[in-house]
Amino acid sequence: MMLGEKVSSPPQRTPATQVMVSGQGLLSVLEAMSLIESHARKILASHGLDPIDGAQWYPFRNALDAFKVITERIGPSTMKSIGRKLLEHVRFSSANLSLEEALASLDSVYRICHRGPGYIGKYVFESTGARSAQVTTDNEYMCELDEGLLEALSERFKPPGALWVRVVHKPGSCRKQGNTTCTYEVSW
Repeated sequence: MMLGEKVSSPPQRTPATQVMVSGQGLLSVLEAMSLIESHARKILASHGLDPIDGAQWYPFRNALDAFKVITERIGPSTMKSIGRKLLEHVRFSSANLSLEEALASLDSVYRICHRGPGYIGKYVFESTGARSAQVTTDNEYMCELDEGLLEALSERFKPPGALWVRVVHKPGSCRKQGNTTCTYEVSW
């Protein structure tokens, strides 16, 4: 920051009670928890989210509350699996995107799956090198969900010739620790 530069405050977040989430995304919960689907349905139902219809919209606050229960009762690895399954329910502009294009379009995909007035969070892509990038998000989902989503996206759009794509939660800023953002480093 330069001397005299104005510090901008983060955008005012729309309360989760005014935001809706697509049923398509919620179907990933049932798929990720297919071995214990009855348990998943009970958790979703206790938050007003059952039955799930992919063509309908559901209260975001209810989904967040259900996701917190899933993370606490079943574990963060299940939330990561849900994030991985999310990618099966979203459409990108093309199936032939580069990994960088797919990462850069993640925010647009997020906006298609969520609706409501005002600010609902975002994904910010930044290229950090010839074979690396980072994605920063300030959405209200759990870190593990975003990690799973980014891992699945990286596998789906893996660059030709790359043996692997690695996604790492960058140390420091983390929503679990009360910060407003999490940053994920992607390298291949």
